Amino acid sequence: MNTQLIYCSKGKASVSNDRDGTFFNEIGNGIVVNEGDEVSVEQVCINSIGIGANVIEVPNKIQNYPYSTSSMVFNSWYYINQNLRYMLTMPPANMTAATDTVTVNTQDDYGYISDTYTYPALPIKSYTTKSVDMADSGCRRYYVGTWWSNPNEMRNSDFMFPQKAYGTKRVFPTQEGHCFSCLEANIRFDVDVGYDSPSNIAEKITTDIHSANASVQKDRNYTTIVSRFRPNFNGIIPQLAAMDEDTCSCSINGMPGLIEDPTGFNIYGAMFGTNNPFYLTFGSRLLSKYTNDGGSGPKSNDLMNVLAPVPGAAHDNDIYCIFDLPFNAGPPAVTVIPDNYLLVTTLPYNESSLQLLHKFLKTQKICELLSTPLTTNDLESQTVKPSYFFPFNFGRGLNSGVSTLNFLQSPLLTAAEPSVVMPNMKARVFFDESKIGDYVLPDDFLAEDCRVDDDALITYEGIEYTAINLARKLDIMVRCINTGGQGNNQLCVAFSMKGTTTQNKRGYGGDYCLIDLGLQNPFCTQTVIMNPSLNKGGSDTVIGDYSKILQVGAPNMNVTFDSVRNRFGISNMSWPRYLDNAGGTSATTANPSAGQMAITSNYDEYPATQFQSATDPILEWTYYSQSGVGLVTLSTIDDNGDEIRIDQFDNEDITNKFDNSILQRMGFTFRQLCNWFGTSPNWWFVQKNYETVKPVNDAFAFPYPLTNNLRFDTALNLALSVNDSNLPMYDLNTQRGYFNINVSAVHDTAFAVNLPIKLVTPFYLVKSDIFEGDVAFNSENGGATESIMICTNKAYTSGDYAYSFGTQYSFKATKSFVITGIKTAILKPDLTPADIDDGTAVIYKVVKPIKFFQELQAEQQLLESKTENKKQPATSK
Repeated sequence: MNTQLIYCSKGKASVSNDRDGTFFNEIGNGIVVNEGDEVSVEQVCINSIGIGANVIEVPNKIQNYPYSTSSMVFNSWYYINQNLRYMLTMPPANMTAATDTVTVNTQDDYGYISDTYTYPALPIKSYTTKSVDMADSGCRRYYVGTWWSNPNEMRNSDFMFPQKAYGTKRVFPTQEGHCFSCLEANIRFDVDVGYDSPSNIAEKITTDIHSANASVQKDRNYTTIVSRFRPNFNGIIPQLAAMDEDTCSCSINGMPGLIEDPTGFNIYGAMFGTNNPFYLTFGSRLLSKYTNDGGSGPKSNDLMNVLAPVPGAAHDNDIYCIFDLPFNAGPPAVTVIPDNYLLVTTLPYNESSLQLLHKFLKTQKICELLSTPLTTNDLESQTVKPSYFFPFNFGRGLNSGVSTLNFLQSPLLTAAEPSVVMPNMKARVFFDESKIGDYVLPDDFLAEDCRVDDDALITYEGIEYTAINLARKLDIMVRCINTGGQGNNQLCVAFSMKGTTTQNKRGYGGDYCLIDLGLQNPFCTQTVIMNPSLNKGGSDTVIGDYSKILQVGAPNMNVTFDSVRNRFGISNMSWPRYLDNAGGTSATTANPSAGQMAITSNYDEYPATQFQSATDPILEWTYYSQSGVGLVTLSTIDDNGDEIRIDQFDNEDITNKFDNSILQRMGFTFRQLCNWFGTSPNWWFVQKNYETVKPVNDAFAFPYPLTNNLRFDTALNLALSVNDSNLPMYDLNTQRGYFNINVSAVHDTAFAVNLPIKLVTPFYLVKSDIFEGDVAFNSENGGATESIMICTNKAYTSGDYAYSFGTQYSFKATKSFVITGIKTAILKPDLTPADIDDGTAVIYKVVKPIKFFQELQAEQQLLESKTENKKQPATSK
């Protein structure tokens, strides 16, 4: 036979199109293919830089996945650990006068802090708090934010926080434009498309996590690169500063406006920290009457305004309980909430309310199964969900009083119906079919012509639902109440309560409920961030001598690849405590161990504790961390380059956006990174409770937003002891009465649950126009077919090449033609273009039979045919 080989290389092609994966090679003077000639593929070499062992394939595109396969965003919030150094717990100790809070109960800002309040005289470090919740606050995480509805305002405003008359409106919680928002760290990362080593992918993401702009720079023409934090903190940023808000750390304004400029700011003009960021974020919007601001809308309820002891006094930015709570005069006097009691509120049962409410409930839940071994997935099971409840606020604390004794009187009640706070009420969270219909109704519920209206029609995100089906879809245990004739048939939300008992308190219809944004709410502690540090040589009684700026976040945050576990991980999401050369009683003495990480109880006033409560002083606590970032959710990148946030409360949205993403290919699951089934934002990160696949006690004991702290060993006194020299002492004794001196610690890592996906597909397809009608390949792309000449698997790789040799099938020409050029395409199994490089080559083979052997073969076939015919028996007609 006469054989010709045709070499076609992408690098030598006259035309190459990466959009459809084709390249065209011209063939010199042409090759004549006669009828009967056979054409096949002799060999394929797929060049893809990096392919081979111990690499991961990052595809350029995945069919039917409309987002980037190589880019994502960590949507995170910054936090500061409460080490009594930079945060004053609210309310301040001097908030006692009647003028410190708004007392006019017809105003929307009734009960909030008035503009007449001022902090005590300097120095800042002398400030104290009247909070009684200090004893267990040591080193808790407080997420940073302020009273802007749009978090971008923190970057675009003049001070990061609002002035008291911003937009000619007084600033207070729920005011238009002034719901609470956390300071966001939307950290985008991109990895290279193609094949890369796991360690290099980890390093590339780590680099992006730390990619900050050097802001406020001047060139030779004295022009300035504008800081991404536009205000430059009122001109106090140094000439070189990393101020990019989308990295693992950033600078904030640590000087409240009310201290620096009492005429321009009120107490809400400051950076705040809270140990329950979701409460303030969703709670403030539930109270807000401004739907254009993300609020739930007006909440004035016609039935409430009829039944209240003070009719018509309801505020549109407050939520009230409509009916009196069940009460037994005793003795002892007791409020008894039966199980599945419907507590009816003035919150409207509509789209804007429910969009916020289901997120609020799910982030405030607590699981009662404290000692039942569970896996992480069990936390979402239908058998465990009935065990959840959320603490239901009833009443509001009085900011200027003692939180356990003084309560804000509702404008709907008279002195004969005093307002109270009941801190132990519990409401169901998740939809429970077993509780439908078996309700305990308020005493006057039926008499006032109210009814549970499960069939009311509600439009939600463009789709019409019945009220009960919408609650079922959102998976929240709320009921729709029709308020009847007196309430003009308005629809409002009722909650299914769990049984509780409260002695010596009585709850009246018309009192506040569900949410309390006051400063005395034990479910949501608020602090004001203050930096008491001074410039060198400065006086602590001169405001201009204070340092003001604070750096928050996790400057060492990184992504790692553990070659032993063969898994990716996220580490150093918090900034640990380091020994330094400042603070303490020996500030002028050099510390030879400076920079060494150490964890210890606070002793010898290092660092000097501040902002304490005189009536409830802080106990000794383990000072292990200073600040960090918490991962809230993730975003994908669409074809236009826009960031599309994943709704962490919508399983369908998670599936559509997270599956096929780069993090999923790295082995992470969405729930392990952004799991709101965690216990609270303040829980320590412990690996045995993090996405556990075997039952453990307290499976929900991990933080959300996700962060990781230090992994604590059990040995004592390995790095720092409590003696006069600060030198190690290896002794079994717990020294000087300190029991929590535990200092041999390294940073923990949030490892991916799954192994990384190394290859997108197991083989390549080679398509060519050298013949029409080759092997029809039925693809995974909806069954679409293409004419394929050969499949090249990825089992034979060396260097940057995958190889495949000729197959046993070939294609025979049925008519003569001339090959002047060959168009080749390298495809994936879904028939989309493969990511290949210029060294890719295909060797085609044309076999021409020799005429002598063709004639000899024909004669042999004729002879065999005649012999076969003689063997056939004769047949009669």
